[in-house]
Amino acid sequence: IGDTPHVMKLQTDMLAMAMAWDLTRIATFQFGTEANNGTFPWLGLPNWRWHDASHFENNAPSEWPDQLRDAEAWRNVAQWSVGQFGQLVQRMKDLGAFDGMVAMFVTSMNHGGAHKSRNCPVLLAGSAGGALRTGRHIRLPHDKNGGEKTRVFNDLHLTLAQAMGVPLTQFGDPALSTGPITQILK
Repeated sequence: IGDTPHVMKLQTDMLAMAMAWDLTRIATFQFGTEANNGTFPWLGLPNWRWHDASHFENNAPSEWPDQLRDAEAWRNVAQWSVGQFGQLVQRMKDLGAFDGMVAMFVTSMNHGGAHKSRNCPVLLAGSAGGALRTGRHIRLPHDKNGGEKTRVFNDLHLTLAQAMGVPLTQFGDPALSTGPITQILK
């Protein structure tokens, strides 16, 4: 899309207005996929390609300058992406739609170069009407950092459903889930 920032603003405005006017209570906004090769000319990266650059892990010293450039560009794109989430949250606040909601920003890859999908960062904004504890950073234990069992996204979805008053006891494959994430529930 030639004017992605403008289109992104229009889409986040529509989402915020739909929430504020109670046209919907649940929405998904996805900006690309892991394998997309979008470019970011508005960030000064007209030839930098999202997926190709995510594989900036190589031990060949001759490639290190390119890898450093890709890592810096990746950081700029990540900061821009999180900024878009921040604008969505601010728009929802401006329209009075924020107090009873929760918004989630997530990536499905922790490390694109190694295709690692565990220990992914998740950002939650809002308290789901007071059901969630806010203003904290939580690092959940998992089997790669000393924990007994890796927490899966199923647990997060179960926690959010319970915070919104949905009486679920499991979400997805029960063999993978360990239950709600009590550290974020009030």
